[in-house]
Amino acid sequence: MKALRDFLLALRVFRRAFFIKSWSRVHSQYGEDAVLQHLITQPEGFYVDVGCWHPKKFSNTWFLYRRGWRGVNIDLGEIKIRTFQWVRPGDHNVVAAVSDSPGTVTVQTDKDFSVGEQIVLPGQAVRAGFGQSREMKTRTLTDILDHSPFSGKTIQLLNIDAEGHDLQVLKGLDFTRYAPGLILVESYVGSLEALLQSALHGFMCEQGYDLFNWVGPTLFYKQRERVPT
Repeated sequence: MKALRDFLLALRVFRRAFFIKSWSRVHSQYGEDAVLQHLITQPEGFYVDVGCWHPKKFSNTWFLYRRGWRGVNIDLGEIKIRTFQWVRPGDHNVVAAVSDSPGTVTVQTDKDFSVGEQIVLPGQAVRAGFGQSREMKTRTLTDILDHSPFSGKTIQLLNIDAEGHDLQVLKGLDFTRYAPGLILVESYVGSLEALLQSALHGFMCEQGYDLFNWVGPTLFYKQRERVPT
């Protein structure tokens, strides 16, 4: 029976990896990679993608992989990361719940390849249809990077899609050692005024980043230019 289950799982991973539709030029859900293609011109670099979901579809980093970049992809779901192993073997692909400190969290989902799979925050209501749950150990982003083949490497692009857990992911990064040039992070506030008052934006400003673009729910931050003293 185990051999049959493994075979059926492999078939599902193969179907997800190679037979899911994706745009030829724009792969991101809201066109973020179309913006990134104008911003990023270097042929090689290093990215980190937290909440990566699929190696091609809705991916902000697939075009960079095709260009020759390599990086670290992280997701809560094992089957998703198996798909990355098949399609993007040059990357370091990790199953992990990323947060601001080590601990244990509850993860809820509606299916094994869910785009909305998420860590349940304290006091957060269960989403309709997301009746499946499991416990996972959390790791900080710094710990994951330190234990990867890219330890200590300068990050050109950090992409985060953590379904409401984005700020905790950022707080788990050592910005003195890993200070990405560009950071893409999601926010679902209803207005610019609300965004400018949010804890997420305040944290980014404290770390020396400026907001310079907003596509769908995705905020684009870049390192603030330092004035010579």
